[in-house]
Amino acid sequence: MEKLDYLQALGVNVLYFNPISKSISNHRYDATDYRELDPILGSMDDFVELANKAKERGMKIILDGVFNHVSDDSIYFDRYGKHMTKGKPLGAYQYWSRVYDLMNEKGLTQQEAEKQVQDYFKSIGITDFHYKDWFKIENRKVDVGTKNEHYAYEGWWGFDSMPVIQALNGSEYKVESWAEEVIDGEDANARFWLRQGSNGWRLDVANEVSDETWQHFRKAVKEEGDNVIIGEIWDDASRYLLGDMYDSVMNYRFRAAALDYLMNKKMLKTQWKF
Repeated sequence: MEKLDYLQALGVNVLYFNPISKSISNHRYDATDYRELDPILGSMDDFVELANKAKERGMKIILDGVFNHVSDDSIYFDRYGKHMTKGKPLGAYQYWSRVYDLMNEKGLTQQEAEKQVQDYFKSIGITDFHYKDWFKIENRKVDVGTKNEHYAYEGWWGFDSMPVIQALNGSEYKVESWAEEVIDGEDANARFWLRQGSNGWRLDVANEVSDETWQHFRKAVKEEGDNVIIGEIWDDASRYLLGDMYDSVMNYRFRAAALDYLMNKKMLKTQWKF
């Protein structure tokens, strides 16, 4: 907020932030809770005030949306059991790891094991298990015998610290509770931050999320006002710019050509075929 006048004097009219949701990393591309502002950045009141002061100067705020994956330490996955709280949903890893332990150690069927797990958590005041549907966690362990031993699941580009939202029949949107909570429900995360004063989204690894998801996302974002949607696409983005997904993309192809030119590298013709 202290630098807004200075930025305005430079001609800046859009502020694009890296992810601001609460996270355990310094880059925050692995949210632990989408709805909380990372305390290192300030409070939610600070963000709303910033948005209002930017608006007074005719400046827009674009947030970075990371919807392909979350942190393994998130409230949604909770690999380390830090977020088991009465009245709150149970993390997916806590659910499935306990189910698989019962199946493997006591020979129970999955149905029997799930009932025992749910009965136990209900007895201590945890009754919401919908995060279990967000991720595909397998009944097989990896890194056996090491400190990292765990049940297998897909991590973004192989990093198990960033579990990926599962796609049912090729689409995350078919995970109904995830779509409702994150993409286009009445109080979805996509809408929540726009209502706090932001003016649109830049979508991280956008091509790794289904078209169906972004089509519904676009509808929700546009229902909240004249908000922009920009996709992180590194190659040909033609199919994403037909009016049903993004408004624009990050132009990395031009970036590569410009850097090669400035560094006096041999230009490749393919880099100029926009």
